[in-house]
Amino acid sequence: MSRRAPLALQPLIYSPAERYICPTCVLHHTPQPSHAIRKAPSSTRHGARALHAQSRPRSYGDNKRFNSGPKPTNGFADRRLNGSLASSSAINAPSTVPTELRELHQRLNALQDSASGFVDLSRLQLALRSLESDDPVIRIAFLGLGEKGAAAAKKLARVLVADALGSAQEWERKILGDAGDGRSVLLRYGEPEDALPADSPMVRTLLVPSPLLKRHGLEILVTGLNGVGLTGQEGANKRELESSVLVPSLSMPMSNGGRIGFVRYPVHKALIVGDGVEGAVECGQMLRAGLNSDLISSAVNLSMSAPAVAEAASQDDKLGKIVNVDLADHALNLFRESNANGARFSEEWEDSRISAITEWLTASTTRTHSGLKQAVQAQIESALETTAHAVDQIQLEKSTEVQKSNVTEAKRHAMQGAITTWSAEAHKDLQMNLAAAFDSKSWHRTAWFRLLWRIDDVTFSAADVLQRSWLNETEQNLAFLSGRILESGIATADELKKSGVEKRLLESGRKEEMEVYEAVKDHKESVAELMQMPAMLSKLQEQSGVNALFDPPWPQMLTLARATMLHTLVPSLHRRAQTLLISTLTTISGTTALGAWLLVASAGTAGAEAGAVASLGLVWSLRRMQKKWGAKRQEFEVSVKENGRRVLSEVEGQLRQIVSQNGRVAVQPEDVQAWQRARDGVHRARDALSKSNP
Repeated sequence: MSRRAPLALQPLIYSPAERYICPTCVLHHTPQPSHAIRKAPSSTRHGARALHAQSRPRSYGDNKRFNSGPKPTNGFADRRLNGSLASSSAINAPSTVPTELRELHQRLNALQDSASGFVDLSRLQLALRSLESDDPVIRIAFLGLGEKGAAAAKKLARVLVADALGSAQEWERKILGDAGDGRSVLLRYGEPEDALPADSPMVRTLLVPSPLLKRHGLEILVTGLNGVGLTGQEGANKRELESSVLVPSLSMPMSNGGRIGFVRYPVHKALIVGDGVEGAVECGQMLRAGLNSDLISSAVNLSMSAPAVAEAASQDDKLGKIVNVDLADHALNLFRESNANGARFSEEWEDSRISAITEWLTASTTRTHSGLKQAVQAQIESALETTAHAVDQIQLEKSTEVQKSNVTEAKRHAMQGAITTWSAEAHKDLQMNLAAAFDSKSWHRTAWFRLLWRIDDVTFSAADVLQRSWLNETEQNLAFLSGRILESGIATADELKKSGVEKRLLESGRKEEMEVYEAVKDHKESVAELMQMPAMLSKLQEQSGVNALFDPPWPQMLTLARATMLHTLVPSLHRRAQTLLISTLTTISGTTALGAWLLVASAGTAGAEAGAVASLGLVWSLRRMQKKWGAKRQEFEVSVKENGRRVLSEVEGQLRQIVSQNGRVAVQPEDVQAWQRARDGVHRARDALSKSNP
């Protein structure tokens, strides 16, 4: 199943805005295109010339599958043939790819999936398209710096591709003129009799019968480049600068509101053209960025004398290629006026140093050991290197971001020390305050002999011990410690509250119920309404000021443990006191009744025995109550202390776990896998490229 062309490929397959044309109407009526189409004369000379033109290198807008039949002559069909520059997206390489390059084509095509977020899809599509032909067309960009540089780039392109043996042609006037739409110019080989390509909102395509373009399979894109935005900042990103040069942005008018959009247009190589001293300075700044010299070069137009140009040419490494376009233009016009000016033409042409640009252009089409053109191989190597660098850069940025997001080990060590201090003070608080509480008058009210007339004091005294002396100071210190942890960024309030807590005093939805109740409460509640939880909590807050829904931003384990003991240990203690008291009174009553029965049965003669039985029952029952109640009180004290130690240990463990584990941001495994897939794809593509170089 074929994949869709990626979004970054849209600049290559953009179809110009036009009115809708019914396909049925095309079959029955052939509309004339908006531009004139020249028909080839029927003479033998022009017919041979037309056949000769068909043998020129195939451009990226053509397709061999459509060259077998007659060339379409209507604008709709022409746009259909030339509108799509997308490479084949089939799993297997297209049939036009040479056998020795099929593996390389497949590896590069696979990068669209394995490294889609890192590879420049525009450059990748250009590389794939270059592999789908034995003789691909090399696209060179002439990028003019500023208005003067753009004009110099047009003049330079004209003198390079113009035929000195022929007279001035219409395309020369068009390239030097201004169409008024701000479009770039694309010079492509073509004969005057060939049909003009479809009009594009991005570029003006000019067909040039240039021997240079035909012999070397070149096409030249002439456009502008904003050098100030690229070199204005010191230490500009080299990769971004290379991308903006090798994939220049072409302006395109938008249909809504007259706005202008930009479309990326990839090229194999680029020549940055400057004019004058200002252009030389800008070119020097760009060259200092360390751009890829195999793909990017520069030329500076300086209208100086021949010795001055020769002297400036010695600074090629710093300023780029120094040329005199005006001198070359003058030499071209002289030769066109008369062949007798050939010697002067040669002299001025050499002095203008245009031949250096010609050599740079023709070197792009030389074959390497793999059979690839030098520009194609360099473009593929550069695209792979850029992709690998993008993966490394993104991984470095992500790792740096993760490290900055993590809490430093110094803060964690400080928090661990604070937890140790808090734990030591908490155990000291538990030991000292409970010892004082169990030695207080309130707890002494629960003595065994007081159960006979003050049994209700058991619940009050036990609850007072828990509420006043059980880790109250420790809970306050825990609140301060939690605030320090929150301030350090190790954990959030929710993480602190939910640590180790599986249940709450009130359900989480009670707060919302209270808000609804407070909003509609405007009358006296009935008894049934007061029994509802929201009404009870509201009355509790109004009468006592206690907010039962208070949710503190620190661990609630101490509060919940105290509440648990108040609801379990205290009732159990009170129930045991009642059981012992009833048992004691029952025993005393039984033995007393038995003694009275002996006294009555003996008719008063066994008074001593009856008194002994009653006394024995009284002493035994009281002693039993004293012993068992003392053990129960001791059990309560031990339980309170052990529960305190247990909950302190749990809170300390939870806090240490939070400090050691929370606040650590790790790189997502999905990102690591994506980086590895991209690196593997680049590695396989490089292996395939090296295999094509025996």
